[in-house]
Amino acid sequence: MSESKLYFPEASAMFRKLMDSLKGKRVVVMGHMRPDGDCIGSQVAMCRFLRYEGIDAICVNHHYVPKYLLGFVGDTPFIHESDFIYDGREAVCTDCADLTRTGKELRGMMSWLKDEKK
Repeated sequence: MSESKLYFPEASAMFRKLMDSLKGKRVVVMGHMRPDGDCIGSQVAMCRFLRYEGIDAICVNHHYVPKYLLGFVGDTPFIHESDFIYDGREAVCTDCADLTRTGKELRGMMSWLKDEKK
């Protein structure tokens, strides 16, 4: 049996460190407004991986998941921001280079979030 190749060892180590830091915490996986396929896909992948790791994770978006992408969501928990009540969860953003793209209301609920680029 051959060993699998690690393509991005530095990023893999950072990702593992992030996963370890989230153990025992509750997480909200946020995407950008008007989510497209790569946004929903990355949220689904991150949420499922977190749940596989035993971390309580849900996905929250400013806009609803487009109907044509609902089949990809499956049983991954997605919540519209209007139904989300902040409960102390840690936030992870996927496919979102700027926190302003998560939506004003969601960012407002997560007031402790800071955009490190500023």
